[in-house]
Amino acid sequence: MVLRQPSRLRVRPVLFAAALTALAACGGGKTEPTTPEGPTGPAKKASVSFGATSASRPGASTPRSEVFLTLTDERGHATSHPVGTFDGTCNDIGPNPAMSALTAMQCWWAGAGVQLHAVAGRGEVIVMKLPVLEGAQPDPMAREEVTRVSVEPGARIEGPQ
Repeated sequence: MVLRQPSRLRVRPVLFAAALTALAACGGGKTEPTTPEGPTGPAKKASVSFGATSASRPGASTPRSEVFLTLTDERGHATSHPVGTFDGTCNDIGPNPAMSALTAMQCWWAGAGVQLHAVAGRGEVIVMKLPVLEGAQPDPMAREEVTRVSVEPGARIEGPQ
């Protein structure tokens, strides 16, 4: 008696059906969500604040400070932007409504310094520098632009919280 091999035409459909059954059985596990949880889309607000670190060199007679502007969105995501290095020790002095500043920082040494004002613009924060002298009233017309920082379109810009 001669044994014949099964026809290839009969074996292929059986293998194909077995493969489909195996694939279908694998789909029963738990899947992870495809969208991240929490707020998505563009930021609705940007909170503005100044910060400073010492930039003084050892043995220098005049202290110097490196100033940066931080933008924080409602999700807590903060980005820091360099403003510059200024003579003196810098301190946050809060909002300055007379200068339309959401927040301000003063860098001061030996009776002179600068005030830095963060002013809201259209889709950006404009940092202005105002020279100040001890005993003299600052001249608002003496302000100079230092830098501009873009914010997400449509975001409300506000001072520190």
